[in-house]
Amino acid sequence: MKRAVWLLAGLALGAYIAQRVSENPEAKRAFDETTKRAKDILNSAVEGWREGLAEADQELVAQKPRAVKSTTTLKPKTTQRAATKKS
Repeated sequence: MKRAVWLLAGLALGAYIAQRVSENPEAKRAFDETTKRAKDILNSAVEGWREGLAEADQELVAQKPRAVKSTTTLKPKTTQRAATKKS
C-alpha cells in the first residue's frame, strides 16, 4: 500500500511539473536544452562503448589461436566392476 501511495504521489508531481513547464516558455526552453544535453552525453557514451567493443574484437582476431590438446590422447577412466558369482 505504501508503494502505491508513493507511485501516485510521483505521478501527480510529474503531471504538475509537466503542466507548469508547458505554460512557461522559458522553462520549456530550459527543459529542451537539458534534454538535448542528456542525449548528447548518452550518444557519446554509446559511441565510446562501440569503439571499445571494436578494439576488443580486433585484439581477439589478432591473437594467435592456442594449441588445443586432443581428447583422444587422454586415457579413458576405468572403473572396477564387482566380481559376478557363478551359480
